[in-house]
Amino acid sequence: MGNAGDTGLELQSGTIWARAERGGQGLTVDTPAAAAAIRGTDWTLTVGPDGKTSLIVLEGVVELSNAFGSVEVSQGQGAVAAIGKAPSKIVIAQPKDREQMLFNLSLRSAFHWMPATSLRTAQMRSERQRIEAKAEAGRSAEDWLSLSEVYLTLDGKEKARATLDRARALGLGGRQRARALLVDALIAGGENRYDDAAKLFRQALPGLDTRRRAVAAYGGYFARSLADPNHVEQPPRGTAGYGALGKAFVAGFQQDLPAALETIRAAEKNDPTDPMLPAARAQIALLLGDERSSSMDLRAPLPSTLKIRTGSKPGRITSSTSPTTLKLRLKI
Repeated sequence: MGNAGDTGLELQSGTIWARAERGGQGLTVDTPAAAAAIRGTDWTLTVGPDGKTSLIVLEGVVELSNAFGSVEVSQGQGAVAAIGKAPSKIVIAQPKDREQMLFNLSLRSAFHWMPATSLRTAQMRSERQRIEAKAEAGRSAEDWLSLSEVYLTLDGKEKARATLDRARALGLGGRQRARALLVDALIAGGENRYDDAAKLFRQALPGLDTRRRAVAAYGGYFARSLADPNHVEQPPRGTAGYGALGKAFVAGFQQDLPAALETIRAAEKNDPTDPMLPAARAQIALLLGDERSSSMDLRAPLPSTLKIRTGSKPGRITSSTSPTTLKLRLKI
């Protein structure tokens, strides 16, 4: 656990990438499975829906600990911790080859970045809160469908699947059925059922709005490519909604990481309010060792996508810089 003078953050789910100043104040990040005491400068921490915590240290030293044990993780190493189990270390053989450290630019991981809803992350949380405040008996099919779309991003596929069943039980219209098929397709892609995913994306596509259509177009392209390694087709051209991230995945896969980074930078200029884009840029930049593009200065003014409430109690910061929920509790 961290020292008394450390700054404390709490990460419930999602991913955080950051660089801490050498010789500066210590930082401790608490997750459901462990606490990471940061004494280094360059690191990434991910918490999955089940609380499993994954740490990668690109520079410096981090201690990952819980009640069952602890490990010290240095540059070029990684560690994982599950709830109820001691952390264990993973040694990365070639630290300079950062493409081996994170797998987000493989096509297989693209499905986890795809939103089933056209809402931004902060809007997703508001929509979830609004619908969950209703009695279940009073929820409409649209309520259950919207909740399923939001759950897929914020809470995982199991809650999304169960909620989608409730929506279908009440009956769905044509466009609603297309949205439900998109949720099915994203779940199938995330489970490596690529043939099923490709069919579902194709069935959903005609009935979707512009933002969801971009997800279905790229999702279908990825699924067909993964289902048949010999399959060749031109990638989608649209950049609306998810299209910018989809285009970056294609650039990283077909060309190289610098091409993916340039794609994200261009998209940020066109849509500076989309919080998914700087998160993707930071992750790609870390793979490349591009400090200017990846740095997140903990002392810098907080971006407008953060909401802060401070007072006599510890301040709470809720961020929408990741496709999954990211909750940080700042102890000051």
